[in-house]
Amino acid sequence: MATIAEALQAALDHHQAGRLAEARILYGRILAAAPDTPDALYLLGVLDAQAGHFDVAAAGLERALALRPEAVAYRLTLAKALMASGRAEAAIPQFRAVLAQQPDQAEALAALARLLAGRAEPGGKDEAAGLFERAARLAPADAALALDQGRCLHALGRLDAAAAALARALSLATGTTAAGAHITLGRVREAQGQDDAALAAYQAGLAVPGLPASDPAMAAQGLQAQGALLHKQDRAQDAAVAYEAALALAPDLLPARFGLGQVLAGLGRLEAAADCFQAVLDRDPANLMACEALWQLRERQERPDQALAALDRALALAPDRPDLLFARARLLHQDQRDGEAVSAYAALMAMGDLAPDLRAAAASNRATLLVARGDIAAAAALLPDVQALVPGAGAAGMEDCHRLARLLADVAPVTDQAWDALGRLVAWVATEWRARDYFWKSAYYLALETGNHLLGKPDGAARLSRLVAAVTATAMGRDPLLDPWFTFLDGCVALRLGHERRARDCFAGLEQALPFAAQVPLGDDFQRWTAAAAPLRASFDATLDWGRTAPGEADEPVVLVAADSRYVRRFLPFLAASIAAVAAGARLHVHICNPATGDVDFLAAAAPGLRLGWSTEALDADLHHETRLTYLTAARFLRLPQIQDRYGAPLVVADIDAAFLSDPARFVAALPVGRPVAATWGPTNLAAPYDAVGGGLVVIGRGDVARAFARGVADLLLYHWDRSRKGGPVLGYFLDQVALVAGVRFVLTPDRLLPVHRAGRVYRLDGGAGAAMFVPIVPEKALPDIDARLDQAVAALRAGVGRQALEAFFQIPPLADA
Repeated sequence: MATIAEALQAALDHHQAGRLAEARILYGRILAAAPDTPDALYLLGVLDAQAGHFDVAAAGLERALALRPEAVAYRLTLAKALMASGRAEAAIPQFRAVLAQQPDQAEALAALARLLAGRAEPGGKDEAAGLFERAARLAPADAALALDQGRCLHALGRLDAAAAALARALSLATGTTAAGAHITLGRVREAQGQDDAALAAYQAGLAVPGLPASDPAMAAQGLQAQGALLHKQDRAQDAAVAYEAALALAPDLLPARFGLGQVLAGLGRLEAAADCFQAVLDRDPANLMACEALWQLRERQERPDQALAALDRALALAPDRPDLLFARARLLHQDQRDGEAVSAYAALMAMGDLAPDLRAAAASNRATLLVARGDIAAAAALLPDVQALVPGAGAAGMEDCHRLARLLADVAPVTDQAWDALGRLVAWVATEWRARDYFWKSAYYLALETGNHLLGKPDGAARLSRLVAAVTATAMGRDPLLDPWFTFLDGCVALRLGHERRARDCFAGLEQALPFAAQVPLGDDFQRWTAAAAPLRASFDATLDWGRTAPGEADEPVVLVAADSRYVRRFLPFLAASIAAVAAGARLHVHICNPATGDVDFLAAAAPGLRLGWSTEALDADLHHETRLTYLTAARFLRLPQIQDRYGAPLVVADIDAAFLSDPARFVAALPVGRPVAATWGPTNLAAPYDAVGGGLVVIGRGDVARAFARGVADLLLYHWDRSRKGGPVLGYFLDQVALVAGVRFVLTPDRLLPVHRAGRVYRLDGGAGAAMFVPIVPEKALPDIDARLDQAVAALRAGVGRQALEAFFQIPPLADA
């Protein structure tokens, strides 16, 4: 009969030869005969671990180790079995014990490092990094070890060291290990701010052959990381493709689903984005970020009831978050549940540890609601909290300022403190505009719009003098650039209140600082000035060099634009392409100031498909800069009588840096009998002396009244042009608008003007032939790639894309047919 040692050797022979069933039988017989045989317990534990029975293996290995506690191999195998069974906390002390006996046991070092790197406890990853370094010295050719070391160092923010470890992994690895190293290196490069290198690393990882089939989870995570980076780079369409590919491999990868929702929301595909956020919540109901994203999206869709439902879900997860409670109060107001909103703001303000800025914002909104309910006294009681509001930077900060100013004006009838606070607010903006990234005239516009707000109140006009007094007492002297504008506002208020002499004194004093203000006609100025211009007309007309008349009939409208050579070359192709896209064969007349060689040839190439006319004139080389600039904006109006005489047709006078969204003939068709001119019209604006009519789009029909209007506007401009040329004041910017306002007031009369309405960025006239729409280029001109974008838009328009190209260029929502 064989001894225990002989039976154990026979079992081990079977085991090593792969005859595992036979080995198991012999191990079992040995232990039946001698239950405390440690080597048999150990080897059977190894066999159970190889079969994937880790818990059974661990139990046997623990018995073996109890019999022979000094056996490092027993302890290492037990630690590995515990680790494989998911019992990391039990495995860690066993690995530590192995290393206490054998400090350079590479396998134990690597395994313990991986376990500690996955723990959230403080210091765990730092210890893991040290262990990885020791293991890497012992196993420098282990690619998987280098990869996990790089991942640990990335998590610690030790980016350069992580990149070095990952570079070593990539020098050794193939297949999925190489893919993992590339993808982790992409995350490292992104954290280093090297986005292009990060994108290249993600692409290299995803290009590893067979990755989606061999490790779809890793491929999905790489695509998700790539999508997030592309989204950060404003490559929304490419990001969407990456996210969708990730979700095709791993439908439950929630970061990819959430990221896709963010991209789709940015692309305006709001319902598809909502589906993404809802899918995240279906799989993870406690996902607060998805709740917040869904609330914000529903608010953007102007669905306050659905937004409230999503926000309430977020509040169920974070009931004490003040920002969410503030948003809920605001949504209640949007849902016209003002009583509940007032109560919600009051409850929020009752929170003891509310941040001062949020308390001030809540007080401001609550007070605004109280004003709307007529409870001015209760609103005024909130003034101490309201005044603590510190507006942010940029456009959102200025909107805060405007809301606060309107509120202060509303509560002023019951407390003089409001006037003082309003003056201090305007003065603060006048001081802070540079630091807060506000437009330099923001303080003036704040005072102006507050005055316009007062004009909408039954007794508002009577309070304008208090507004001016408050502003001039505190804001004047803060910025020499702004002081003339406050004086101009003082004159406008005086004019509105019927104090013409004071208005004249204010405007006259601005001849140097704001020349256009001194050029506003008051009393009988318009009649005197235009009469003085009449004898000058013939010699002025002689300075125009007529090139060609756009062919057509007298009832066919002509689009008229004017600019210098530089602006013509930059913007005319875009304008002309927009016209040709909606009205092939339309008539366009271009007036060029200071033409350059080749401009006439350029016109034909820039406006294919249109019937083109042109004229030119040369300006004096020594003109004052502001006079030259003003002349360029006013030239199309100065030349109106001549161009009317040549064409005898209706004119659509437009900015050259703009686009037509509909046939220009529709603007003319919209003119009803008795209203031969169309333009923007805002007589209720306090700045009406120059801002009641904008020069961006003016439609002038046929007939004596229209001709008289054009002549009056042109002669007023000519009077000031002649004075400037003879050593008088420079032409003030906005003089074209001053002349248009005067033409409406003194020649046309407002009742015969058809107002052009603005819907967002779009100028719009509605008539029997359908809507007529036009949009100027304003914010786009500040973009660094404006010229490239113009070229792309022109190519798209000429390729027949039409409206979609313009909507994309101007970033405006799809418009109804025009």
